[in-house]
Amino acid sequence: MIGSMPSLRERTLGLGLLTCGILIAQAGDAVGGVGTPVPHCLLVAQAASSAAGSVTYTPMRRPGAPSPAVAAQPSPLLPKAPASPAPLAPTYAPAPAPPVPVPPTYAAPPPVVPAPAAPTPFAPEVGAPSANAEPVGTVAAKSIRPAKPGHRFLGVVSDAGMPDGLNLGLVLAPADWMRFVAAIGSNSASLGYRGGLSLVPMGWGPSFTVEVGHCNTAPTTSLLRTFFTVPSWMQQYVQQLGYTYVNAHVGFDYRLGGFTLFVHGGVTYLSGTLRSPASVVVDSKTNTSIKIPEDGAVTAYTLSAKAGLLYMFGGL
Repeated sequence: MIGSMPSLRERTLGLGLLTCGILIAQAGDAVGGVGTPVPHCLLVAQAASSAAGSVTYTPMRRPGAPSPAVAAQPSPLLPKAPASPAPLAPTYAPAPAPPVPVPPTYAAPPPVVPAPAAPTPFAPEVGAPSANAEPVGTVAAKSIRPAKPGHRFLGVVSDAGMPDGLNLGLVLAPADWMRFVAAIGSNSASLGYRGGLSLVPMGWGPSFTVEVGHCNTAPTTSLLRTFFTVPSWMQQYVQQLGYTYVNAHVGFDYRLGGFTLFVHGGVTYLSGTLRSPASVVVDSKTNTSIKIPEDGAVTAYTLSAKAGLLYMFGGL
């Protein structure tokens, strides 16, 4: 065994000796073929390790020497198989308790409102018919016929115009769109009377009126002379006047509650009588006078108008 060589020279010498030994051993194997082969890998490894530091000398086998006993090589160690874990006992979870049945909840049904009972039809009492009793069909018709609530059918009216004069009358309205009028008044000379019919299709607004009136014969006044104009030479002969007239008017009626304000105008046909009871002096120098014993007649078409206020107060 050669110990450690501290110098590089010694290391080199050792490596050369080791190489020569390897070559000799290989030559012996080739010639004799006896002996135990030396593992070259081990020698190379030793040569390599000797270069690093210490060199180990292995004696060489001579030719014809018995082979040394080869030590039994230990069997390679196999990795132990990991021990199988002991089987675990199965763990049983307790079965869940059955659900507690919950009684179903029912919403209360909405209350049922009973339908109103049908009104009992009117049945007239049947008894011994009297002399003044109305037939059953008439009584039933009167009970079923609906009455118009709030309809006013009775009223008064006041109006002024020409040739009517100033009048005050009574109004009867069987419907909102129809009025009958009866009035009495004066044309500033005599009393007169008048009757008429007014139609108001919508109850208010445009209206259509037809009237017939008469004014008694009486001495004329300045108001009548203004309305009935005649030539100046005839004025002395028109001493008394009476006439009958027919009005055809259109107008507008404004209704506010029970009151109605109206303005009507149109055409009037007039038929009158002229009287001259007193003699008319035609020449004052000779004191000549003329007396007309007979009545004269006059007819005319003229424009006319009037305005008035109506109040309805009676009703069901």
